[in-house]
Amino acid sequence: MYAMNRETAKPKKPEATLPDRDTRDRNGQKQRGSSVIAAGFKPVFSVCLMLSTLSLCPRISLAEIALPPVDFGQRHPMPGIPVWVHPLALMGGAGLVIAVVALFLFCLTAGQRSLRLAENDSILAIAGIGVWRIILLDGHKPRMKANRAMRELLGLSGKRLTEEKTYESWYSRISPEALAAVQALVEEMKSGQKAESIYSWIHPTLGLQYERCGGVAKRLGARGYILRGYQYNVTQDVLREQHREQALQNALTEAQCAKTAKAAFLCNMSHDIRTPMNAILGFTGIALRQSPGPEVRSCLEKINQSAERLLCLVNDVLEISRLASGKASCTPVPVDIRKVTDGALDIAKQLLTNRNLTLHVHRAQPSHPYLLADPHCIRKVLVNLLSNAVKFTNDGGSITFEASERPGTNGEKVLVRYTVSDTGIGMSEEYLDRLYDEFSQENPGARTQFTGAGIGMSITRRYVEMMGGTIEVHSKKGIGSTFVVELPLAPVGAEALQDQAIPTCAADLTGVRVLLAEDNNLSAEIATVLLEEHGILVTRVADGQQAVDAFAASPANTFDLFLTDIMMPVLNGYEAARAIRSMANRPDAHTLPIIAMTANAFAEDVQKSLDAGMNAHIAKPIDLNELLRAIERSLNR
Repeated sequence: MYAMNRETAKPKKPEATLPDRDTRDRNGQKQRGSSVIAAGFKPVFSVCLMLSTLSLCPRISLAEIALPPVDFGQRHPMPGIPVWVHPLALMGGAGLVIAVVALFLFCLTAGQRSLRLAENDSILAIAGIGVWRIILLDGHKPRMKANRAMRELLGLSGKRLTEEKTYESWYSRISPEALAAVQALVEEMKSGQKAESIYSWIHPTLGLQYERCGGVAKRLGARGYILRGYQYNVTQDVLREQHREQALQNALTEAQCAKTAKAAFLCNMSHDIRTPMNAILGFTGIALRQSPGPEVRSCLEKINQSAERLLCLVNDVLEISRLASGKASCTPVPVDIRKVTDGALDIAKQLLTNRNLTLHVHRAQPSHPYLLADPHCIRKVLVNLLSNAVKFTNDGGSITFEASERPGTNGEKVLVRYTVSDTGIGMSEEYLDRLYDEFSQENPGARTQFTGAGIGMSITRRYVEMMGGTIEVHSKKGIGSTFVVELPLAPVGAEALQDQAIPTCAADLTGVRVLLAEDNNLSAEIATVLLEEHGILVTRVADGQQAVDAFAASPANTFDLFLTDIMMPVLNGYEAARAIRSMANRPDAHTLPIIAMTANAFAEDVQKSLDAGMNAHIAKPIDLNELLRAIERSLNR
């Protein structure tokens, strides 16, 4: 027996080597079993050699060797070898057998684990998913450990770089616009949350790439953090999304251009149609006031009715386009709901001329006659419902109109209820689903038997919805139809209507001097005749520039009022109004009443007139009473 101290008995550390990730036979087939053996064989061989050396030594007792207590919770100094190998090796032949077998099984398991990790790495590489670990320690440079797929994403395949160089290669190629987002992503991880983001990165050979990156962080006490995460390339997805967004933006731009073109078309069409309609209605009205004979009067009245019908059709087409574009709106004002209803019924009674129809009217006395409502919208709804009842009810039938009021649900408003029933042709259940579609009619024969464009009900429902109300319909083919409209309206006091009262034309306008700018000769002639019939003195010019020159060349207070068209050559009406208002050397330039008299009849046209410094806006065809009232208000008479 010879003395053996612990230092000489301690085996040398075996050199750690990586397992072969892909062991294949001659045919190129992967050998899983041999890979496992290969992964664990070298450490087994080294330990067996060490233990065989120990077995050749004379047997010694444990009492002769002052071994320190063994802590089975620690690892043996030799990396990868369990702590129980050392004492078993000192137990002789039996211990050696046990140690060798146990160690072989341990290394076999370790080899399997290494193989699974290698296989997972191969799968991630095929999927293009990189796995990384970044170590951020205070006082040290950041380090990045990357798997094979991650190195491929970074363009580092085949390069042997330290972890510090790997991190530097990745971080230095983050695009400048994405750097803040990456830093925010890291801070979010440090806060203990799982974070994910897409950032742009400059690949060494592929150029600009987009990567989806995510991960979590673990704090290492006060020393720093370990960040673990994943990354994969989403360049194609991002480019497809960018192309889609660009296509949507192009489509939006085209739609906006089309919308602008449509608005311009509607404005021009409104002007171009209303201008000749103004001449037709204007001259017909002038002729009717000349006391014509019965036969001539009959012809003139028919011309007037046809022209008004055509004007209503044009207004409906323009109105449905404005409603569809969202430009139309309701403007509630204090009204007497009884007078609004009376106005709609008066129009309906005119429609009954030369028809053998009976109109039954049932109106309950309202508890709140004064309401905040848009009279134009309500009148349009009621006239459309009543005109349809007249149109689709055969002679000998009847129409019933009912108006009532009941408390609203919130206590602040009342519900005004209108019901229009008829004994007409009715509608099928299938058509009721398409009733409110634009330009819809139940059968092709409707165009020849009944007049209309099929847009009245679409306009009606849009107006009802704009006022916050509801509309219902019940109809049976061959029996008739019933429409029910409910509108929530807020009550107001009677004093609120004082400012809304429309005065009658009672003032004497004789001697009023009017500067008229109108490029259309027929419209100028009609306006001149109508105004001169009431003693108004008219000076007519053909465009806006002539109007500005005439005003500038005349002494102060020569004209009491400036009446102008809008669409004129040289200077339009807006420009002429601004030019007159800007004359600093004419005190009356700021006080001269200016009224637009134009075929541009939309709400935005009215606002443009006011913005240009005008006092009022009158739409063509000219309503004489409305024109005279506007003149009276402008002159404070």
